Amino acid sequence: MKIQWKEDIELTFEDFRSPSTQVSNTLSSYSIQSGVMLEMGYQMTGYELMFKKNFNQAFKATFNSNAAIITAPNMEMAQSMVDYAQVEFDLAELYTRKIRKELFLNKKTFSNISIFQSYFTMHHQKMLSEMSQLLNESDFGRKKEVLESKHLEIQSELEKLSDFCFDCTPVKKKKNKKKRDS
Repeated sequence: MKIQWKEDIELTFEDFRSPSTQVSNTLSSYSIQSGVMLEMGYQMTGYELMFKKNFNQAFKATFNSNAAIITAPNMEMAQSMVDYAQVEFDLAELYTRKIRKELFLNKKTFSNISIFQSYFTMHHQKMLSEMSQLLNESDFGRKKEVLESKHLEIQSELEKLSDFCFDCTPVKKKKNKKKRDS
């Protein structure tokens, strides 16, 4: 089951529905596959593309509960991983909003449809790098202060990009025209 990111969604251990998910004191290692993804989906003619500016609904952050896996030696560790996955989910939404903003600001009337892929690829790579760094720095979410600090930073950035939420319509800024003195 896929869950699209929404502000009020909070992941729980029960959301990790893969048959591989397990918590057992017999485990000597631990791991997480968060199931968080960026998705790109659009369908339009070249003519429609020419005049479209709002691509907020063409991109979304999702959590796939059937692909989400946690293996941990105890529930305390498992909960740390759930907390980490929540931050990762919010980070995916942040990068989704960054893609939407880039397209809104940079797509021109005669832009090619490949503009979608270029921004998606660029931001997806940055997101994966940031997720990997966070996983290491937070030690799978066990370093609560690191995780909480990053989560606050992400939430602040999400707020700054609020015009680029899935259901939002960004406001087109009018260009200032300079008056010429004759």
